[in-house]
Amino acid sequence: MFIQEICRRTGLTKKAVEYYIQEGLVCPQTCENGYRQFTQQDADLLERIRILRQLGLSVAQLRQALPEPGGEYLRRLSIQNKLDAQDQETRLSILEELSRTDDYERAAQRLRTIAERATITQRLLQAFPGYYGRFVCLHFARFLDEPVRTQQQQEAYRVILEFLDGLPELEIGPELMEHFTECTSQLGSRQMEESQQALRRAIEQPQEYVSENRDWITQYLAFKESEEYRASPAYQLEKLFREFNAASGYNTVFLPAMRRLSPAYDAYCRQLEQANELFLREYPQAK
Repeated sequence: MFIQEICRRTGLTKKAVEYYIQEGLVCPQTCENGYRQFTQQDADLLERIRILRQLGLSVAQLRQALPEPGGEYLRRLSIQNKLDAQDQETRLSILEELSRTDDYERAAQRLRTIAERATITQRLLQAFPGYYGRFVCLHFARFLDEPVRTQQQQEAYRVILEFLDGLPELEIGPELMEHFTECTSQLGSRQMEESQQALRRAIEQPQEYVSENRDWITQYLAFKESEEYRASPAYQLEKLFREFNAASGYNTVFLPAMRRLSPAYDAYCRQLEQANELFLREYPQAK
């Protein structure tokens, strides 16, 4: 098919199609008479480009999104856009506050907090693969709204950046990665937020959580001890993440630094420790 048919099918203008050809995003064959011949695959690709452009992706982002099977880049971009939207909402709040108070010093301090949070969350998103990286990023982002004021916080911030900069790549074999991707490919930011909300409820009201979920907890712990689970890819992934966190310093460097940086995260950890003590009294086999 020729360019007129492509434009009719995709709703793109001739100028837009030629631009995407110039950028190398689509590469139709050129006939001897100089006319471009498009295949159905070219048409499908241009349709994807049209949709992604309407969703706000730049040409540079299209270069990463289009060749990637499974949409992992789009999932990571979705999380990044969500974080950017939260930052923009905070900026609007700062602007509104500034219009009332004329306090430029406080505005500058709040803007620094946004920049510091963005630096950490972006590096977290890059440091860990797939769903795990997105989950970790969203989990810690909510504890990074406080300004870095004290010397201890400044030192903790430096330690966190140095840790994330030097974090080795988490190597997951092809079979485990396939299982990991298959199990998490449909989990978006909404599902992650729901999971984190459920975790927060369990931590804030551990006794109620245990009382309401005794049967499920008993079945879950029994499954975790079974040979079926120990032979599963899920067990291998859990073991891999646990060993990586221990060897990389995630447990001994990153998490303690987060507690020094964020009073809110420190309070969360204390609450988590108390909930864990109660849980282990009820289920000592879970140690």
